[in-house]
Amino acid sequence: MQHLRGVRFQWREEAARTVGKGLKLASEEIHVGFIAQEVQAVAPEAVVVPPKDSVDGLYGLKEADLIPILVEAIKDQQKEIAALQTQVAPLVKSSK
Repeated sequence: MQHLRGVRFQWREEAARTVGKGLKLASEEIHVGFIAQEVQAVAPEAVVVPPKDSVDGLYGLKEADLIPILVEAIKDQQKEIAALQTQVAPLVKSSK
């Protein structure tokens, strides 16, 4: 999960896009999200890959599919924090 990178982005105006022409995207707003191709390396099941014969080649992302993976990563992190706290506690007591 460390390879996931949250990004801020703005959709290009329709005339400036090379993919996704014809889609109604809020180009005046700033959005947050992930780059689907980067997510694909970590959680391919959360990415909608365009068909090979697709005209626009636009990837999609099922953000909700990332939630269980992120929850498990947080749980693993909490276990590691607890283990470190157990190791550090005797050191803190002995330094007082």
